[in-house]
Amino acid sequence: PENASIRIVKGLKSTTPEKIGVKVDKEETLRRILEEIETAIKTRDFNKIEVPIVFREVSPKVTKSMLDLINGRVSTFSTVFNAEDENRSGNLIVASKAINGILLLPGEVFSLNKALGPRVIERGYKEAPVIIDNKLVPALGGGICQVATTLYNAVLRADITIVERYHHSFPVAYVPPGQDATISGDVLDLKFKNSTNYPIYIESYVEGNKLFINLYGHVNNPRKWVDIQSEIVEKYEPKIKYIED
Repeated sequence: PENASIRIVKGLKSTTPEKIGVKVDKEETLRRILEEIETAIKTRDFNKIEVPIVFREVSPKVTKSMLDLINGRVSTFSTVFNAEDENRSGNLIVASKAINGILLLPGEVFSLNKALGPRVIERGYKEAPVIIDNKLVPALGGGICQVATTLYNAVLRADITIVERYHHSFPVAYVPPGQDATISGDVLDLKFKNSTNYPIYIESYVEGNKLFINLYGHVNNPRKWVDIQSEIVEKYEPKIKYIED
């Protein structure tokens, strides 16, 4: 069997129908073989025996009728980056392409670490600043946390279930405080569950100095929308530490 497929580019949707597969019904085929042999023994007719193989249809996991339930964009979010930082911008583009086109069926859990895979040179990643121990240091894949943050905010606005999320050790510039998400190796991940009854499709792309992530699904009420606001409840003055040298 072959799953139906879907592609959405800036709101324009195209789908390819599924293909039904076939599978040998071993039990029924064997039963018919034994039946023919028993008949041959009884009739003592040992000429050539032919037994047609029995096949059963196998339906694919994803069908076009399921994909047709995707009727609109359920959320969108974008963030701005410095396009002159070529290494960091390149990492954003690589990571954005990795998650673009992913389809999540109802009940399935998305893992950003799994979708991106290892952040290595062979996959196109370059060195750029990352936050380690409250400091910015160069490392492969620097900047992909902006993809995590943009996706996180799109998921929040789609009103679907966040399974795992971590914040940076200090605020980032591209979203208000409290709205960021970070990932790290296989230790810190961003995961969310498709808690709707319909498929969710991820569209992710870079245009100019902006990263866009759109989530498409089944829109029941076009007037319903979700927004996230950050509220500062307390401020802490920095402490001064004197070190003699």
